[in-house]
Amino acid sequence: MSNVSFEEEQQFTSPPSAQKPTPTIIAWVMKLGLAKTEQAANGVLLVVALIAVALAVYFFMSGSPKPSPTSVIPTGAVGAPAPAPALRR
Repeated sequence: MSNVSFEEEQQFTSPPSAQKPTPTIIAWVMKLGLAKTEQAANGVLLVVALIAVALAVYFFMSGSPKPSPTSVIPTGAVGAPAPAPALRR
């Protein structure tokens, strides 16, 4: 068993020309000229996403006002407050 030898110089590496393709939306941002590198395009997309979230929160929070409880119950309905009686003199 002492005749076993290992070659340590062989490494498992990917070929230098194997690069992952640029995602389509990042290529689109770069094509529009909003960014020159993939990292800058990621930053642009992050800012766009943050603006979209901020707008969504703004519109969600500033929606139509909640109706007052008295405007929900129509006059004369069961459980609606009765009109005040007229005063006689």
